[in-house]
Amino acid sequence: MVEITLWEKTLQLIERFGLSLTLLVLLVFWLRPKLNDMWDLVMKMSKKQSHESVEDVVAMSTCIRTALQDMMSDFRADWCHLWQFHNGVRSMGTRGLPFLYITLTHEVKKTGLVTLIPAFEHIPLSMFDDFATDLIDGDILEFSKPVSSTEKLENLIIDYGVETIMIRAIRDEDGGVVAFISCAWKEKREISDVDRKAFRAYGQRMSATLAKLPDEVLVKC
Repeated sequence: MVEITLWEKTLQLIERFGLSLTLLVLLVFWLRPKLNDMWDLVMKMSKKQSHESVEDVVAMSTCIRTALQDMMSDFRADWCHLWQFHNGVRSMGTRGLPFLYITLTHEVKKTGLVTLIPAFEHIPLSMFDDFATDLIDGDILEFSKPVSSTEKLENLIIDYGVETIMIRAIRDEDGGVVAFISCAWKEKREISDVDRKAFRAYGQRMSATLAKLPDEVLVKC
């Protein structure tokens, strides 16, 4: 009995069902293992995302607040904050330009001072292009009242009774800016080199905190 080669079998299928249908069948068989691998990856990612329970989020928030409280104590600050960038929606254009927002997510402050959180939620990053550029390219940003009219974010913060503010970017493992921390005082404050060195260390601590996996956060801050 003569064995039929793959090529001969393919020609028979083309003759019986037509070229288009045969190619479609062959494509499905060829793609099936790849689709299975892709599905497994999607399911793993889904399970990983769903693992972040309320307990995990609360534990992470506790670590963040602990770092901010330590920072407020060391610098004798009136406010300490963590600001985070997050996704919005895309425009309707062909390229679908993404919108990014800034939200003040965590705050510690002295008793009796006004909270800034309600005033700084879902603020379009496009309002602060100059600030974002300085944050990405710079080291520590420092502002004291009065600030120039072009520094919109600093003006908004200073409108709440802040006289001096110190800001540093928080970067992820790939070096991208994902957040920033700030220390603010209601009176004029001279920021020293010792302050700047300590503030850089807090920036590294916050980067490490945000990079922790939920299980690690639950173990130790």
